[in-house]
Amino acid sequence: MLIHEHSAFSYYVDGLMTGSQNKAVNGQYLPAAHFQFKTMLFFAKLKPARNQLLFFMPELPEVRYFKKYIDATSLHKPIQRTRVHNPEVLRDLSSQKLQSCLKGVAFESTYAHGKYLFLQAGKSCQLVLHFGMTGRPVYYKTEDHTPDYPRAIMDFENGAHLAFDCMRMLGNISLTTDREHFLKDKKLGPDALRDLSDPETFLRLFEDKRGMIKTTLMDQHFIAGIGNVCSDEILFQSMMHPKKNIPTLGENELRTLHENVALVLETYVEAVPEYETIPDSFLFNYRSEGKECPRCGTAVEKIPVGSRSAYYCPDCQSR
Repeated sequence: MLIHEHSAFSYYVDGLMTGSQNKAVNGQYLPAAHFQFKTMLFFAKLKPARNQLLFFMPELPEVRYFKKYIDATSLHKPIQRTRVHNPEVLRDLSSQKLQSCLKGVAFESTYAHGKYLFLQAGKSCQLVLHFGMTGRPVYYKTEDHTPDYPRAIMDFENGAHLAFDCMRMLGNISLTTDREHFLKDKKLGPDALRDLSDPETFLRLFEDKRGMIKTTLMDQHFIAGIGNVCSDEILFQSMMHPKKNIPTLGENELRTLHENVALVLETYVEAVPEYETIPDSFLFNYRSEGKECPRCGTAVEKIPVGSRSAYYCPDCQSR
């Protein structure tokens, strides 16, 4: 894939390869170019210029993308050392412990569950990343392209680096030797995309469940991976009010909901990082108060649901 000059992307281009900022790279191809270039676009969308706020909180689709990104850039590279600039992001872990577990080993594989990403380090240790509201992995080759908020950095023996970049420090890093035990200890629900393909399994989850449908979909202890944006989209596609009480849902409504959980997550996973392939019939492109519903033209409204906000169409998604 050819990389051409574009000022919004240049910082990230240079972080992934040699060359000067804002300079076109003519006729050269990047290693793992597909994911590197896509990630560059993703970062440019989230952060068009340095020191601007990120505005997408990573949900399951973004974490699946981070998995692909790390697979393409950071596997099978022995780690020379780790540097922790902000120990606050470590959970039940010291900087020394992180160094002792990762030094001299390489990340061999990755596994995503909901909003968590596991990196297998050697044979016995897994690095666990939770990205919070503004976290992301950033792979770069030279120190002068260190990202803005590197809370922890893994330095590879080949001179490249993988940073846990997290502006608001709401993400965290931990270690585990047993992924299943970790998931059980966190009381995480099944992965929304991988573990709920069977409609009967999905229906059983809702047996005797109470509460509003949006807050329930976002409960990571119930189903892992669905956040504010995806829950709004799932409910829009299901023509279901965000405050609808679960005991009032019939079997057909739950089956429709199940179909749309898969539809929305699969669509978003394929769309990250540009998001340009999300169909125009989705709420995503109209998820702003006052915009016209893509289905009926009614003005989209914003309402509080629990401690969060929901965007919905009051006509298509009536109570």
